[in-house]
Amino acid sequence: MALTVGSNSYGSRTEANTYFGDSINSDIWTAFSNTKKDQGLVEATRLLERELWQGTKEVALQDLHFPATGVTDCAGVAVDPADTLETAKVGQFEYALALLNKPSLLNSTDATGTNLKQAGAGSAKVIFFKPKKGSKYPLQVLSVMKCYFAGSDGGTGMVSSGTGDSTSFDDCNSYDVTQGFK
Repeated sequence: MALTVGSNSYGSRTEANTYFGDSINSDIWTAFSNTKKDQGLVEATRLLERELWQGTKEVALQDLHFPATGVTDCAGVAVDPADTLETAKVGQFEYALALLNKPSLLNSTDATGTNLKQAGAGSAKVIFFKPKKGSKYPLQVLSVMKCYFAGSDGGTGMVSSGTGDSTSFDDCNSYDVTQGFK
């Protein structure tokens, strides 16, 4: 399928070429053929479109979520629909490059974390107390798009409970409960 801006891609290959032009990743992006670049851009858009984003499409009949209305930034300030599209393009470009560099990201649910508990060689070993938190998106994509996720709290963009160092069960008898339901 050919890349079609507004239908299966937020931005064009030309825009991506311009974006990466002065980037430290310029040589890496340039090394890919135009066909591969288009495939990366379409795949990145496809994956981003599966996400639940803030706001609604600016025009109800547009194919892609962005540009979108009703979106706020991390500080809770309303974002102009045109700016949501530009942000989505940057996220798309970064994601496309990451996918082209590491196609295994397509099969990954965790691009940035690890579940490694221990590692060793011979008698030397390291044991990790808890796994490193991660995301299915590369950090370059998250740093740009994090506040646009639906349900983002203006901070990290995600909410998780039960992952802290303390427990809410420390004072379990505050309601005179001594056992569970039978």
